[in-house]
Amino acid sequence: MRTAIPFIAAGVLAMACTGQPVVQAASETDALFSFESPAPQPDDRPEAARNFDFLLGTWTVRNRTLAERLKGSDDWNEWEAAMHVVPILGGYGNVGRIRAERDGQTFEGVGVRLYDPTTGHWSLSWIDRSGRILPQAGGPMEDSGGVGYGEEEFEGETVRLRFRWSHETPDRAHWDQSYQAPDGSWEVNWTMDFKRPRTTNSGHSG
Repeated sequence: MRTAIPFIAAGVLAMACTGQPVVQAASETDALFSFESPAPQPDDRPEAARNFDFLLGTWTVRNRTLAERLKGSDDWNEWEAAMHVVPILGGYGNVGRIRAERDGQTFEGVGVRLYDPTTGHWSLSWIDRSGRILPQAGGPMEDSGGVGYGEEEFEGETVRLRFRWSHETPDRAHWDQSYQAPDGSWEVNWTMDFKRPRTTNSGHSG
């Protein structure tokens, strides 16, 4: 008896098998791994599991990144990006893909946000072309935003990481990331200001 375990990694569908390779119809795999929104289901999630719903859909993103981190720099780079966020796991998580062109190079990243029903907290992991999944940062989220903490490797050292989310309207949101300096202060090194792209009928596309 052959066993096949389908999985997806970096946007490429692979098949791990024992025995002979298993060939699956394209229509079946397309349906299984589609990131299109599924048919509506009863939403019985707790309130805290809904607190990232504001981020679903399509955004234009104004980024500001600090030129040098933890060096006392006040030199910022600014660049535009596009992001699309879809729900996963029945709304207990979401995946956001962000893309931009910077200095003739394509920047691409994926954020994965997951709700933990046992703690009531959200976690965030980041994936990019470095080939690494960056460690989780997490914490509680309220309807209007939240703050999460974690750790990250920077220049061979482990630094404390903080992120903050806020949103005041359905069409605008803000995120920023900070590292903790040796003196205990927080230095913001990346900000994102989100705005819904407008359509010709003046509605938003997200």
